[in-house]
Amino acid sequence: MVIHDLESLQRVTSKTTPLGERLRIGIEEKSIHYADKIIVHNEKMKKILLKMGYKKEQLVVLEIFDYLLDNRDEERLNKRVLKRTEPVIISGNLRKDKTTFAYNLPKDIEFNLYGVDYNDEPKENIHYHGSFLPDEVPYVMNGSFGLVWDGQSIETCSGRFGEYLRINNPHKTSLYLMAGIPVAIWKNAALADFIKKYHCGVAIESISDLKNIVANMTDEEYDELKKNTEKIGKKLLEGYFMDKAIGKCLDELNAERQ
Repeated sequence: MVIHDLESLQRVTSKTTPLGERLRIGIEEKSIHYADKIIVHNEKMKKILLKMGYKKEQLVVLEIFDYLLDNRDEERLNKRVLKRTEPVIISGNLRKDKTTFAYNLPKDIEFNLYGVDYNDEPKENIHYHGSFLPDEVPYVMNGSFGLVWDGQSIETCSGRFGEYLRINNPHKTSLYLMAGIPVAIWKNAALADFIKKYHCGVAIESISDLKNIVANMTDEEYDELKKNTEKIGKKLLEGYFMDKAIGKCLDELNAERQ
């Protein structure tokens, strides 16, 4: 079994939770136990599931989701502007109740926004470029860093969606990396370990930190992050991480059955 999302880790149910939602979460929790092997997002999610009673030998860590893109057009990708001094990129669902922080961004940093349901008054430092299909958005994103952030505040990731970053692998991280865009991620996010391990971005405490981080970074340092990002991006395009995780599952199952 491959975990995409675990609603049971996002929501705390009670007697006031709608019956349908409680039943759905209950089925989710019980059904996973039947899997011989469970591919989990990362080490942080693995620790949570161990505490929930899942067996260590069931769990295999994915590290990050791959991002498959048919007929990758290198010429179009090379036409984009990716520089240290360009705006920070925010991509994804921009609905106000989902991405509240995007409506309170620092005024001294420029941002390029790509996604659905953005609805705010025009601001000089915010450039909204519209929404695009998953196979199209890699070719239109211009900027410096792809921001991986969620919740209500720009100072820390908070609320249900922000806290979920502590154990979740957001798909937008894979999108940025596949597109060759270094990542700026909340330092307490589970994937911050991955970004630091492969030197393909920066971990930040608050969005406001980005101004000083970029100012104190040289173009050479940024270019090095881009090179590392491109290496990881190629692996994501090939399905490397899922292939490795499935291979590990099969090897362990074969060893257990011998």
